[in-house]
Amino acid sequence: MLQINDVKELQSRLKMHEGAVGKCSMYYVTEDHERRKVYTRIYTDWFECLPEKVYEKVLNIFKKLLNKNVGNNVLSGYFGKDNIQMLLNTVVTSESDVTGEKFLIDRITSMYGHVGNYMVILAHSTYDVPKVGTDGKSQGESEWVYKHLMCAICPVTLEAAGIEVTKELMLVSKERRWTIQEPIDGFIYPAFEEREICPDKIMYYTATKAEPDHSFMEDVLGMKRMYTHAEMMDMFDKMMLRAAGDSKELKNEFMMRLSLKLCDRPEGDVYLDMDELAQIMMENGMDEGSAVKLATEYGDTFAPEYPSLGHLVNIRYIELAREKQREEKKSSLLRKAAAVLSAHGGNEELINQLRQEAGGE
Repeated sequence: MLQINDVKELQSRLKMHEGAVGKCSMYYVTEDHERRKVYTRIYTDWFECLPEKVYEKVLNIFKKLLNKNVGNNVLSGYFGKDNIQMLLNTVVTSESDVTGEKFLIDRITSMYGHVGNYMVILAHSTYDVPKVGTDGKSQGESEWVYKHLMCAICPVTLEAAGIEVTKELMLVSKERRWTIQEPIDGFIYPAFEEREICPDKIMYYTATKAEPDHSFMEDVLGMKRMYTHAEMMDMFDKMMLRAAGDSKELKNEFMMRLSLKLCDRPEGDVYLDMDELAQIMMENGMDEGSAVKLATEYGDTFAPEYPSLGHLVNIRYIELAREKQREEKKSSLLRKAAAVLSAHGGNEELINQLRQEAGGE
C-alpha cells in the first residue's frame, strides 16, 4: 500500500541539478478547425538542457505529482482489463524509443476529455534506492534501481486582457500570453510502495480530490475503478441521507451512532462490510428495509475492498461519538459512586449531587 513516506522519499530527491530527471519531452495539445485534438512536440532532450527558469518550473510541476495527501490527491491502483502496462513498460525501459512515446501521446490526446489547450510533460527518472538500516537511517549504498516514467498534464491558458504602464509612463494594451498552469492530472509508472517497485500498479495524481477525472484513470491509464477518500465520504454521506429519508438531522444521528459502534476498534480493523453495516443500523433504530437497501448500495459501490471508517465518516462524527463515550463512562462512574455511598449510609446531599451530575433522577 502506498504510504506518505514513499511520496516524501521520491519528492525529496527532486532537487535542482542533481540528475534526478533524465530525458524529457513536452507536447503541446490544441484543437484544429474541426475541434479535434492535435499535438506538437516542442521539446525532447535531457532535462538538464532546459533553460534555468524553465527547469525550475518543470521540476516543481513534477513535485506536485508527489502530493503528500495520499488517498486523496495521489492514488496507487492496479490495472484493469484494458491496461497499458506493456506500452508503459516499453517507454520506461527505453528513453530513446520515440515509437512507444508516440503511442502513449496518441492515447492521451484521443481519450483524455480535458476542454482547452494543455501540455503533456513526460520525463524519465532513475532512483538508486539506498539501503535502510534497522534504525531507519540510509546506509548510503544503493539497494536497487527504480526506473520510472513521470507524466504531468498541465492546462495552458491565455492571460486576461489588460492595460499596463510602460517605463515611459504610457498606457498600452497588455500583451496576452499562453501560460502553463499547475498539473491537474498525471501519473508515475511503475508505482513505488513501501520502498518497493510495483510493476502491476500505477500512481495517479489529481488536483481535485473531490472530483478526480475517472475517465483519465480508467480509459487513458486503464486503471481499475478507485475512489479518493473525499469521494468515499461524500458518496457514503449521500447514501446515509437517502436511508434516513432525506432527513439531515436523522442522518447525522445515524452517522454518530455508527461511529460510536466502531471507533473503539483497533485502527487497522475499522472496516465495515455490507452485512455488518445493515446489522448496526438496525440495532440503532433504522428500519430493516432502509438498512438492507443502504447496505446493498454500499456493497455495490465499494465491495470487495471496503474503505475504513475514517474514509467513510467525517471526523466530526467520530469526535462526537468519542465525546459521547466519555460522557457515558463518566456518568457510569458517578452512578456507581452514588450507589456505593448510598449502600454505606453516605451523605444524602452528596449522593443526590452525584446522581444529578450522572444524569440520573
